[in-house]
Amino acid sequence: MLQFSAIGTLALVALAMCWGLAIIVFRVSPEGSVGRQLSLLLVVEGATLISTGYIDLFLTESARAAAWYPAFYRIEEIVHTAGDCLMLALYPPFLAAALRSRLTAPFGTRLARIVLLVLAAILAAIVLWGSLKIGGTLLYVSLVLLFLFALVASLDAWRSAEGIARSRAGTFAVAFGARDLCWGFVYGWATLVLWQGTYAIVDPSAPTVPFLVYALGTLLAVPLIAYGILKTQLFDIDLRIQWTIRQSTVAAAFVAVFYIFTEGADRLLE
Repeated sequence: MLQFSAIGTLALVALAMCWGLAIIVFRVSPEGSVGRQLSLLLVVEGATLISTGYIDLFLTESARAAAWYPAFYRIEEIVHTAGDCLMLALYPPFLAAALRSRLTAPFGTRLARIVLLVLAAILAAIVLWGSLKIGGTLLYVSLVLLFLFALVASLDAWRSAEGIARSRAGTFAVAFGARDLCWGFVYGWATLVLWQGTYAIVDPSAPTVPFLVYALGTLLAVPLIAYGILKTQLFDIDLRIQWTIRQSTVAAAFVAVFYIFTEGADRLLE
């Protein structure tokens, strides 16, 4: 009933790294900080990624024909749609807190956060219990625009910053830009497929390129975010990382993995 999938394995690795970094950032960040917002965003990103259909890639045709599979499919659909909508609600306020730029400032208010949550809930309801074509189009186009906006905002913050702030902004733009470009491409592709009438949130027979690009977005972003934290104290996370290493063996293992990736990124950037 199970089979090997290289792309599915990449997604599982990306999930482990994403949630591992989320745990570490949560541990070392004070309540109400940008780090806490990042940890929540990483948890949502990981759940959204893995519920896209990567688990299905490990299932054989006989497993997908089993009586339990429709319920499993529906759970994946609900989790993925909820993750997409939460990304819409959580990412703009995070950008406002992390970049503190003129472009992201409007999303830093409490009213903006409430409006985003309400709109996200409405979109989720339309996608899950209404018209998938209408709701899906609105959702995916909104996500494409969001990721493009995030990329532009991070580049603008990098262009206008100086000194160490410019180094941090550059690291932020590269790390999150990698994910934004990959995920923006996939949601643009999903919109096109939706209007062609061949769309399915979970479709193991779908082309492998979108699955690969989607996983690579997170797989590239997480080590680069860790690089920014270790090298430039991104989000003002500095010596607290050392405290986490002393206090938690699990955290130390995660940091070791991230350090290997960040050293590779460091050499590449140099």
